Amino acid sequence: MKSRKRIVIVFTSVLLAATCSSPLWAAEARVQVPYKFKGGKDGLGPQAGLVVDSFGNLYGTTQLGGGNYRCQHGCGTVFELSPPGNGSNSWTETVLYRFTGKSDGAEPLGKVIFDAQGNLYGTTYAGGDFNSQACMNSLGMVTACGVVFELSAPAVPGGAWTETVLHSFVGSDGARPNAGLTFDDSGNLYGTTTAGGTPCGGPGCGVVFELSPPLQPGGEWTYAAIHEFTGGSDGNLSFADLTLDAAQNLYGTTCGGGDNGGGGVVFELSPPLQQGGDWTETTLHSFPIPSCPHAGVVFDSASNLFGTTSGGNNLGTVFELSPSSNGMWTETTIYSFQSLSADSPEGAPVFDRLGNIYGTLHGGTCGAIYRLVNHEGVWKESQYIFPNQQSSQPCGPIGALVFGKGNALYGTSVEGGGCSGFCGTVFGVLP
Repeated sequence: MKSRKRIVIVFTSVLLAATCSSPLWAAEARVQVPYKFKGGKDGLGPQAGLVVDSFGNLYGTTQLGGGNYRCQHGCGTVFELSPPGNGSNSWTETVLYRFTGKSDGAEPLGKVIFDAQGNLYGTTYAGGDFNSQACMNSLGMVTACGVVFELSAPAVPGGAWTETVLHSFVGSDGARPNAGLTFDDSGNLYGTTTAGGTPCGGPGCGVVFELSPPLQPGGEWTYAAIHEFTGGSDGNLSFADLTLDAAQNLYGTTCGGGDNGGGGVVFELSPPLQQGGDWTETTLHSFPIPSCPHAGVVFDSASNLFGTTSGGNNLGTVFELSPSSNGMWTETTIYSFQSLSADSPEGAPVFDRLGNIYGTLHGGTCGAIYRLVNHEGVWKESQYIFPNQQSSQPCGPIGALVFGKGNALYGTSVEGGGCSGFCGTVFGVLP
């Protein structure tokens, strides 16, 4: 029995101290930087969002860093950031795992998730099975196609976490996972890959996959590609995390394909009616070029889906998909970002209990955090724009925000922090 448990708290329904009528960012002091990466063994370039445990600790990944230079700048890390305690005013970063770039994986781009026992699960973009020639870099060097991994929590607090590779991609089954994972009610894991599967130019159009846990402890997980994108109306090139509804249907996005010029789709995958049957993919909406939704979609309390496009109207949008009784979905662009402020959302939106929407913007000088409030059917936006002071401030947030303890919002930026402002940060927004 493991003595250390990290149970995830979902903070998507937290009431912020700010009221609907108050400005989003009353003062610059509300944005804090709990950690600035140094680019060495502590990590470099966090791209994904964070997850929070019941103690208020934050967990995330860095694409590079970690001290293993098989990957030139390091092969990436999984880290924990603990809030101040025992009279300290500083957060403490602990690297739980440093990837070597070999069979254990390299370059984690998606966020990690917990199981009920406090183990962490995630993906890496590269590394894994080097016997496959399917995945190469621009120099023609085999980099392997990525892995799905588990990090087992230590039996004794402060001990080492143990990495286990649950699946290594070889190209035909998928390649280059960019997103995190999702658990269903039975403990199965679901995710997407940006490539592999059905050939459509290059290394394939990508897949949606399922990993089923072993029947006996210590056994192997069972992998299945439950949908291979074709690049047609079903889409291709998925960067997105998946979302489950109560009926265990999966929802996600692709950056390409569709019936509207190739700008990507929102799709639904319905589970088979009988065990061993095929999943059914339905395209809920096709976007025009250059929409390219990077993030997944999320449900509001009324079962509407919300998401973002990084290039819709060239500068990005927040959209809503509403279901109807005939099974069709209606898309509404609730906000289009403008050139006079930060733009290009690449992370999924999050809601507070009042129904206000929060997210990050990657474009502009250093990006921003946005808030959308619905005033009598019209969504109004306000932003906190990160100043162009990379050595001391976050710059370039990509991943989604998450609510943590004290109703604070937390996120990551790929730039800012140490390394003359190019190592990345973890930032927080206090209510």
